[in-house]
Amino acid sequence: MARSRSIKVPEAADGGVLILCTDEASRDALAYWLRSSHVPARVAANGYEASEQLRSGAFRLLVTDRILPPW
Repeated sequence: MARSRSIKVPEAADGGVLILCTDEASRDALAYWLRSSHVPARVAANGYEASEQLRSGAFRLLVTDRILPPW
């Protein structure tokens, strides 16, 4: 029988993952997968949105696609 796997996130962890991707379907799919694994995730469609969100200091990881959206 297949065993389910989940991502362990420390309870004291501040922040989460910011996903910066121009492809809406990929961005939303990754965010859905992370959130369903109880990992806080936010999305940004371009560099301007990401820059604003990153200034808050609330993220531990930034995920981007190969073609970086404009800053």
